[in-house]
Amino acid sequence: LTLQESGDEYWYPDTGATNNIVASDENLENKQTYSGSESVMVGNSKCLPISHVGDLQVNIQGTDFILKNSLHVPKIAHNLISVGRFTSDNDCIFEFTPSEFVIKDHKTRTTLLRGPKTSNGLYPVQVKTRSSDDIKKGCVAQQINKVRGSYEEWHRRLGHANRNIVSLLNALSYISINSPISKKVCEHCLIGKAHKLQFPLSSFHAAKPPELLHMDVWGPAP
Repeated sequence: LTLQESGDEYWYPDTGATNNIVASDENLENKQTYSGSESVMVGNSKCLPISHVGDLQVNIQGTDFILKNSLHVPKIAHNLISVGRFTSDNDCIFEFTPSEFVIKDHKTRTTLLRGPKTSNGLYPVQVKTRSSDDIKKGCVAQQINKVRGSYEEWHRRLGHANRNIVSLLNALSYISINSPISKKVCEHCLIGKAHKLQFPLSSFHAAKPPELLHMDVWGPAP
């Protein structure tokens, strides 16, 4: 059989593989150098060395999965998904039909995703790996987006950010504003940017000079 799809985004499910196998260690979490004596035997009977072991967070058609104890084998031609380990780590069902593959939730039997079978008899899975930073950013964005509020509330939550910043974040869907953006000036921003407090109001009126003097104290001066 010939693997027609190329590139790291296509993985191939393997019911005979004991571990997931990846050609690149990029985004591999909990990565450890492999110190064992085992290797990976491929179809031409060659044994490929294992460099590292780690976990991968992946996204398949919008659904997140984890690939635990994945083997980093730099010389592997294509990434492989261990069906047995994948179903155990993600508590799911991996089904193969004459025309497609289907992944279902084990408890609810809900279909999570499906993909076609190619003309050469393989079931390529388009996988996107995710770094830990991407996952953290995505979680933060999702949590923030769940919290709705007025412009004034988001202005305060974001440390009194200016109107342009708040408007941009709202346009990019990083925050959710449920009211028109106000043009009212924030009193706290004015006080925070002031160099001195305003002069107190006075009811005194001078009848003749120099009963009331306004002086600017500075110096020394000639």
